[in-house]
Amino acid sequence: MFTDNFQTISSLKAGNYKDYAKADLYDHYGSSEVSTRATSLFGGFDGGRPPQGEYLYQRNAMGTINTINKIDSVTTFKVNADYSYNQTTHDISQSSTYLTGDGSYVTVSEQTSPLTKIHLPKLSMNYRKNADRSYLDETFVVKGKFEQNEGDVLANQQQIEQRRKASSFEVVNNIYWSGRTAKNAYRYLNGGVSFKRTPTLRLSFYDNGKAYGQTAQSSTFSMNVGSSFDIPIGKSFRINLPVNVNAAYDDLETNRTATGDTKAAVNDIRGWSVNPSLNPGFEIHSRNRRFYLSTGLGASLKGLYYNKLHYTKPVLNPSLSMSYTFSANSKLSFSSNYSTSIGDMMTLLTNPMQVGYRTERTSSGIIGESNSWSTSGSWKWQLPMQYFTLNLGAGHSETKNNTLYSQSVSGIDISSSALQRDTRSRSTSFNFATTKNIPTLFAKFSLDGSYGFGSGEQAVNGEVIKTKNSNYSIHSNVALTPLSWLELKYDISYGWSQSCYADNKNDVTSLTHSGAIHVFPIAVLDISLDYDHVRRQITTNQYKIMSLFNASAQYKLKKAVLRLELTNLLNQRSYAYTVFDGVNTYSYDYGLCGRTALFKATFKI
Repeated sequence: MFTDNFQTISSLKAGNYKDYAKADLYDHYGSSEVSTRATSLFGGFDGGRPPQGEYLYQRNAMGTINTINKIDSVTTFKVNADYSYNQTTHDISQSSTYLTGDGSYVTVSEQTSPLTKIHLPKLSMNYRKNADRSYLDETFVVKGKFEQNEGDVLANQQQIEQRRKASSFEVVNNIYWSGRTAKNAYRYLNGGVSFKRTPTLRLSFYDNGKAYGQTAQSSTFSMNVGSSFDIPIGKSFRINLPVNVNAAYDDLETNRTATGDTKAAVNDIRGWSVNPSLNPGFEIHSRNRRFYLSTGLGASLKGLYYNKLHYTKPVLNPSLSMSYTFSANSKLSFSSNYSTSIGDMMTLLTNPMQVGYRTERTSSGIIGESNSWSTSGSWKWQLPMQYFTLNLGAGHSETKNNTLYSQSVSGIDISSSALQRDTRSRSTSFNFATTKNIPTLFAKFSLDGSYGFGSGEQAVNGEVIKTKNSNYSIHSNVALTPLSWLELKYDISYGWSQSCYADNKNDVTSLTHSGAIHVFPIAVLDISLDYDHVRRQITTNQYKIMSLFNASAQYKLKKAVLRLELTNLLNQRSYAYTVFDGVNTYSYDYGLCGRTALFKATFKI
């Protein structure tokens, strides 16, 4: 319903094909989800996803009511209420090979079909006033997330049951104000409070007559206030002075029931985290605006006050960026920054936590600190009259941590912890991209590639292992319109990666092709065919070769649209690939949805 001062749109959808209903509520900013301390610690049994192909069997539904009330020429009030339900399942086979402390390897083969059900209710109200020199926006949101997850596993021919159930909710109120003076000085003020809680999260496992599990609950109350003053001085200089204060009170409790001694498997942590920050900086540009320079100091104070821990540390995170435009055809850019990340209450969970049927996690008990420095540069050259562009770039980063991840293997059980040891990692990368348009042929050609290498460290049973990695890739794309009613596209990509440690080297290659043909012989008829072809390495001498073909045809009438979609015409039923992660190797084989035909008819009344 639409009137001059009031509008409302309501909808209700349900389906069992792809994300038919869920797609209508897709949130690009992720604010529909409710993430708490407990749910981030103990995720679901989802099994991941393949790089290509439709693999999920879904049932989803949504209902929504959206209203806008126009109070005056600059003020509006919105109310949005929605609910969505999503049920998904898929098939996956996984083989994981771990390096043990004595130099041998343990391989675990698993087959699972995880089932997940999620309910997401949400109510939001927004007040907005957009005047000439001031802007005010306030939003109040209440939302919840109710999850049920089953992840039964057949591991080395042994059946294990896995169950997860969690309920969470969040209440948020955010306000933002900005204004501009007559002299064009800009300032803003923002603030917000939120409360989110998971009253109960429960994981339960049943393995060969043995029952064990994990429970958790968490609450978080957080608030933030920020402001900024943007003051121009002359025509080429500007000072920025943003100030922010973030504070949060956390209450987290976990209880592992994998052993009879439950007292030793309880974590109970609560307290405040306070982080005020001040980031003075300036911007300067030349009169002809060819040269631009921006800097920031990034000063902050990190305060953690949990149980008997009192931790306070000042931090500086300076940044610099600049660019110079040589001409209309050429521009050089450079940026560099130093950042410090300090851990939170999660590093204080020193008692064991059961996160999977064979995976146990223990934190270091010390406040983790990560210091990283990164720098990058790029050069862009373009010839507009020749429809040609070229981009060259390079980057380097280094990171230092005061803790090192360590894994321990016992049978097929994996436990992880952190060693109190300084560790460093480095990475360097180079990339290029170029495009060329040929208007007389209605064609566009593009080519891009990258090369990178790096080093790091891992630990197995406390023994430190140095790792190295390198990779390169090259990709090309061609788009042609040889006839007014025909479009052609072709895409090819090749990639290689290598992981090394001690005397071991693991290589993986992949080659993918994709293409599309789009035909519209008459204005009301649209026919398309697309394909993907993959040759991906699984083991040293084994490759997965697969092709996916899809087709569609759409016919438009005056008051109706008829559409036929055919997916996975070759009925490919699996997608396999291998990943080398430092000293471990993971091989995946995902089941794909079979050949599918869908006919849609849309009518206008």
